Amino acid sequence: ALSCAREPGLKWPVEPEVRRQSLAELLPVSWQKVERGQAQRGWVARCLAEHHYLGYPDPLGQVHYLVRDRQGREVACLLFGRASWKVAVREAFIGWSEGQRQKGLGYLANNSRFLILPWVQVPGLASHLLAGAVRQLRADWLAQTGRPLWLVETFVERERFAGTCYRAANWLLVGQTR
Repeated sequence: ALSCAREPGLKWPVEPEVRRQSLAELLPVSWQKVERGQAQRGWVARCLAEHHYLGYPDPLGQVHYLVRDRQGREVACLLFGRASWKVAVREAFIGWSEGQRQKGLGYLANNSRFLILPWVQVPGLASHLLAGAVRQLRADWLAQTGRPLWLVETFVERERFAGTCYRAANWLLVGQTR
């Protein structure tokens, strides 16, 4: 049984069936920015807590997305928050001085969580969602922070993941952190 399932009044299945399909069969996807106080926000939090290896973070300032397939079925959750305070390889990549970094951090976002629900098995979905997330986040970041989005970063744990879906979505590897 899936413990992150049904909120009162919502239509999510308690025991989802594994869905193996092509990306074309799933598209188009829809993006919902889930706000504080909406029932879906709690659902996203519980799914991340149960199914993401890092769990659910402090949501302060995080943009929460729930992604659905063409039939309205949930397929993924993504969170974006403020960029990390100091990342030497990022600063070197951008070419920032200390003062520029302090002034510019508000224009950067961090993809802190990315979860394709475990019962959704669709080749190519991860890179499709990562590319779409950046497009969606541009408008939402401006609305939330009052600043345009210049760059989105993430951290890939190399012991667990190869980062293939990020590369396929045209994200750049700028270096290793400690």
